[in-house]
Amino acid sequence: VFATNAKTALEDLIVTEDASKTEVVTGKNKMPLMRIGVLSQASVKSHEDIVFDYFKNANDIYKLLPAVEVASLDKMKNYWNILSSKSSKDGITIVKTKQLYNGIPVYGADQVVHIDKAGIVTRVSGQMIPDLETKIGLDRAETINSVDAERIALDDLSKTSENVEKGRTQKTILANEKYAVVAYLVNIRYFDPTPADWNYFIDSASGKIIKKENNILNATTLNSSLVLK
Repeated sequence: VFATNAKTALEDLIVTEDASKTEVVTGKNKMPLMRIGVLSQASVKSHEDIVFDYFKNANDIYKLLPAVEVASLDKMKNYWNILSSKSSKDGITIVKTKQLYNGIPVYGADQVVHIDKAGIVTRVSGQMIPDLETKIGLDRAETINSVDAERIALDDLSKTSENVEKGRTQKTILANEKYAVVAYLVNIRYFDPTPADWNYFIDSASGKIIKKENNILNATTLNSSLVLK
């Protein structure tokens, strides 16, 4: 079963403090969900570059980048997307980011970075998926495209494109402890016979439905029998 934007149970959270007086909240997998403290040096760089520098320097903590690519700022941009940046009156800038892998968004892997007026990162929170390059499945050849993925979802719903509203279809990466796949995220909405807002995750290599969820009902159906080959 593939992880989504996992809601970590409170009993799974561990709060510690490291040698640099940084408060760290980790989940059951021991990966940081939040770090609070003086997390970087002061900087006059753009907020985007401050974020990239932070993740580059903290790669040994998050284990997000292949070691060969850590040194290149340009390559760093294949692993994060800056979603938004907003500054408050007290000088704090909040930057929202999305983890990428080779330019593809990682589903459920969103972060919020706080930067003070001196350009120091003071808080980082959010879910991240480490060591993607070591997981099984990302090297499989794609056999379907976005049009195929939309057809698979429509067929499963017994619908045609004429009687639904289609949102944006995009590639995403789903991952768990062992496997990772490139999937198409297909959004389909309709009102008859009852309103529904479906997200389908279609494996780009096999064409199988990995997961589907109706956002209106907040219900999820998982294909737990999926085996990558």
